[in-house]
Amino acid sequence: LSDFTFSNSCIIEAGSDAGGFAGYLTGGTSLRGNSSIEFQNPTNTIPKEKEKADFTVEVKGSLRTGGVVGFLNGATINNVHFRGQVTGGDETGGIVGYGRGSIYNSMSSGKVVGANETGGIIGKADGAKVCHTINYASVEGKVNTGGTAGYAGYYNPSLPYLEYCVNVGSVKGNATVGGNIGLIKIGQDNVSLIAKYCANFGSVTCNDGSADVKAFGGVLGCSSEAGSWIYGCANHGDVTGNLSAHGGGGIVGSMGKDPTGDLDSKDANNYVIEMCVNTGDISNSNGSCHLGGIVGYAEEGDDGYSRD
Repeated sequence: LSDFTFSNSCIIEAGSDAGGFAGYLTGGTSLRGNSSIEFQNPTNTIPKEKEKADFTVEVKGSLRTGGVVGFLNGATINNVHFRGQVTGGDETGGIVGYGRGSIYNSMSSGKVVGANETGGIIGKADGAKVCHTINYASVEGKVNTGGTAGYAGYYNPSLPYLEYCVNVGSVKGNATVGGNIGLIKIGQDNVSLIAKYCANFGSVTCNDGSADVKAFGGVLGCSSEAGSWIYGCANHGDVTGNLSAHGGGGIVGSMGKDPTGDLDSKDANNYVIEMCVNTGDISNSNGSCHLGGIVGYAEEGDDGYSRD
């Protein structure tokens, strides 16, 4: 599926599974646009937004709303640039609302407004591979909001992976907010979800909301389970909270599982924060909160596990 043109006045509106190209895109399908981005070399600057977009439309929905695809189920999106406004409820994203598949070399710009699980690229990544993406859009959501993904979770051990994901737009949400990822949730022992070479340049703002653990960070808001790995990531945006929260940090707000009893093999891969840098200011204006330049609150690990 390639070489398509949309009118600037096009509006797509649906209750659920609303997308600029497809409401539902399933396995084996590859959607390829005409845009591409290259920043594999760490010395390269972040490219400016391209003048021409593959999609310049407005998408409105309630559940699973995406600028390009509402529900991505095993399919691949590559070289696509979306520009416009996406307005939805839970699971709203600039490219994909809800995704089990792959997103490569794609960009989102304009404005993304949703509820829980809202992201500049993908709202809820339930086992998705997201690589070489840039979000220029401003993002506004509720619980679990991120510049790249609002929620990143485990589904297939070969898929949970975010690499070279960049956010430039402002990110505002409630309870769990991150410049790149709001919440990482794994739910299975000995499985890692890796965010690698991701960067945030936008401001991050977290307000009060309902969540088990409230936290906010320049790259990741919260991961309260074992298996999260943040490697080679950077935050250059200011991170601000306005709530009583577990933690706020330049890279991660709160990270790691609280083991019950003695540590065992299940807890050995609790969390990893490695080769990361923060230059943004970190603050919280209302309520108690653990604040750190890199991580606000980190749970215990295992001394015998070298990367923990």
